[in-house]
Amino acid sequence: MTIEVNKGSYFYSLLKAHAAQEQGEAPSKYAYYGTPISLLRENITEYIYYGGREKVNDKIRATISNIAYSIQLLEFYINAKNELYLSFPIEKMLNKEILITSFEIQQSLISIMFEGYYKAQAKLKIGKLRKEERFDKEFIDALENERLERNRVHLNAKEQDCVPDYSAFDDVGQVNESINLLNQLLAKRLKDEEKLVLPNIE
Repeated sequence: MTIEVNKGSYFYSLLKAHAAQEQGEAPSKYAYYGTPISLLRENITEYIYYGGREKVNDKIRATISNIAYSIQLLEFYINAKNELYLSFPIEKMLNKEILITSFEIQQSLISIMFEGYYKAQAKLKIGKLRKEERFDKEFIDALENERLERNRVHLNAKEQDCVPDYSAFDDVGQVNESINLLNQLLAKRLKDEEKLVLPNIE
C-alpha cells in the first residue's frame, strides 16, 4: 500500500523547508507559516487599534506585534490538530493551548480596540463592554462563557477533581466556538478584503 502525503499541507511545507536547510538551501523558499506577520501588524494597526496609525507608541506597537505572533502560533496549533496524527493526550492538550491562545488574543485585541481598556483584567473588561454596550449581548455573553472556560485551565490537580488535565479539554465544539469568537471579533473591524478567517479544527 502506498501512502501519499498532501504536498499542499502546512506541515509538508515546513518539513520541506527543514530538509532544504539541511542541504544548504534557503528554507524560506519552501516554508509556509500562515498569515504573514507584516500583514497582521498592518491590519491590526490600521483597522483595530482605536488610536489609529498616528497614535501608535512603543507599548502599542509591541502589543500589536505580540498579537500578530500569537495569531500565527494559533494557526500552527490548528494545523497541527488537522494535519498530524497525535496521541490522545497531546491532541486534547492542544485543545487547551488553542483555547488559551485564542482567549488571550481576543482580550489583547479588545484592550486596543477601545480607549480605557488596556490595563483592565478580563472580567472587568467584559463588564465594561457590557456596560458601554460595545457589542451585542449575545457576543458579550459568549466572551464571558469563554472566560469561565479559560479559568478551568490548571496544572495542579484538584482534590475533588483528580483526573489528568487533558480530560477537561476533549470538547472540540468548545474549541471551535473559541476560534469562531475570535473570527467574529476580527470581522467587527477588518474590512472584507482584509478579513482573517481561522479554520475550525476537524
